[in-house]
Amino acid sequence: MDCMGIEKTACFSHGQSTSLDLRVAEMITLITTHYDQPWTIKVLASHVNLHPSRAGKLFKDATGTTPWAALKIQRLAAAAKLLETMFLSVKQVAAAVGFHDYSHFIRDFTEKYAKTPSDYRTAHPRAYL
Repeated sequence: MDCMGIEKTACFSHGQSTSLDLRVAEMITLITTHYDQPWTIKVLASHVNLHPSRAGKLFKDATGTTPWAALKIQRLAAAAKLLETMFLSVKQVAAAVGFHDYSHFIRDFTEKYAKTPSDYRTAHPRAYL
């Protein structure tokens, strides 16, 4: 399992077992396949029939991060890929990966990649050009 861009060791760094709770695995699947959706912990937890606080604790114990942080990691990775491969504006990329606040997208992307999305795109020219 990819663990939404988190290295496998991080997925299990806080747990003793190498098997992932099926509910956590399902939350990871939801985050990685539907990262563009407006997830909340309440909605995510309802998909695995858990109370939101229990879902958050299980997720963090298994992965070392919160569901919200994992979702942000997934969205930013998807944004980077879109910037490298598509002719979308930065605002379109932000919306496509689920960021509804453009300024938060710019801030979070710059924090993760040490470049603004525009600078990142310039540094990663499309292979097919």
